[in-house]
Amino acid sequence: MDDWRPAADLMTLRLRAKVLAEIRTFFAERKVLEVETPLLASTTTTEPHLASMEVLHGNGYEGLHHPRHMKERRPWKWTSPPRGGFLQTSPESFMKRLLATGSGPIFQICKAFRAEEVGRHHNPEFT
Repeated sequence: MDDWRPAADLMTLRLRAKVLAEIRTFFAERKVLEVETPLLASTTTTEPHLASMEVLHGNGYEGLHHPRHMKERRPWKWTSPPRGGFLQTSPESFMKRLLATGSGPIFQICKAFRAEEVGRHHNPEFT
């Protein structure tokens, strides 16, 4: 069974890296600024046809994967109440805020996340 192997072979990964480098070079030569906007937002999308992924986060946790407790095997628990957030369905709103403050030309290559879109042509996480 090869379930542990990555979905993409090394040739595909190298080709992807080359394409990304060429995209960055293209924009850099044109003085377009590469930006990185948040993946986690406190609110969901305003697009009614897009389903956001909600995540919980907090100030910390203790549990099986916390280095202090690996030997003791304590059960997992939050050390503070978890808060909710949403993974971005698109970087558009964050990028528009940058443009509105005078950033000039910008681009971004990033992950986006959409719930309820799974299939041959749809992956919940995509670039």
